[in-house]
Amino acid sequence: MASAQGPNSAPLPRRRRRGRGRDDGASIHYVSRPRLWANVALVGVTLLTLAAALGPWWQITLVAASGISGQTAPVQTVTVGFSIDGGMRCSSYNSLKTNYTPCDNLSDARSGLAGGLFTGLSAVLWTGVGALATASVLATAGTFGFRRHRRQLNGEILLTILAVVCLAGAIVGYSALTPTSTESADCYFLTGEVSHCTTLWGGSFGYAVSGGCLGWKTNIGWAASSAWFEGLIAVFVTAGTAFLLWTSRSGPYTEEEEAVWRVRHRPSQQAPVSRYAPAADPASVLPPQTTWARPPTEATLQRFRISETDWICPSCLRENSRFALVCSNCHADRPAGSQ
Repeated sequence: MASAQGPNSAPLPRRRRRGRGRDDGASIHYVSRPRLWANVALVGVTLLTLAAALGPWWQITLVAASGISGQTAPVQTVTVGFSIDGGMRCSSYNSLKTNYTPCDNLSDARSGLAGGLFTGLSAVLWTGVGALATASVLATAGTFGFRRHRRQLNGEILLTILAVVCLAGAIVGYSALTPTSTESADCYFLTGEVSHCTTLWGGSFGYAVSGGCLGWKTNIGWAASSAWFEGLIAVFVTAGTAFLLWTSRSGPYTEEEEAVWRVRHRPSQQAPVSRYAPAADPASVLPPQTTWARPPTEATLQRFRISETDWICPSCLRENSRFALVCSNCHADRPAGSQ
């Protein structure tokens, strides 16, 4: 596939051999490294954004250790993750084999305005995923030569910019809304009705686990989870991809545009002439097959004639044809006495 120049680089022609070692104008193609890198980035960021849409965006982690007999190993661990659409996933482990299951007492119900806002954020995020997936298809098709109209490239750029807006909106919106009353209520229960986890990041220790022993040493923390960071990375990668596509948009894209570029950049068949020396007369230029630089001495003499027999070169003792004026080995002149 041919390509375009980047913001700081010149277009690079690429030649392909056709036929029997012959180059023709059709073998020169326009190669755009920015578009190639953008294609790879679009495919990767699509997968990254898909993982962000399905993963947890905010998480509460509780670790309780027993203080009996100096024990410090975790007795109770609880991990609660909240997705962007309001879903909740909870896992817990208790080494004491008790019937205490804190996950059964947590809620993921969001109602009213909060529920509608998170539903909207989820729709915005999935719109970004769809835009990236479509842009990836268009970019891949262009890489493999399916470029029928410049609208394909323009659509790829617009979809990438749309994805940047959607991802950034999802990140900012979720960070501003979290934690809601639902997350605060769950955090309040896990901390033994001490803290509501009112910030996006935070943590504390020394709480008594609800339903557990008062002697346990408890640490609890809450923070943005893996999907939030995946979305943040996707914002920057997608923004960089949009920049690459935008700066390389002026280069030839369709087959017709590439054909025009190919004609303009067809390599010259004439050797370059130095500007410091006058052009040589074509009649005075020796053909490429000529191997000697001066005429033999006998060729300039009036008494010159073809030798009657083959002759031996006195310099290198090489036997030469009777028609040769100079030695084929050392280029010495034929002896004057050779007849």
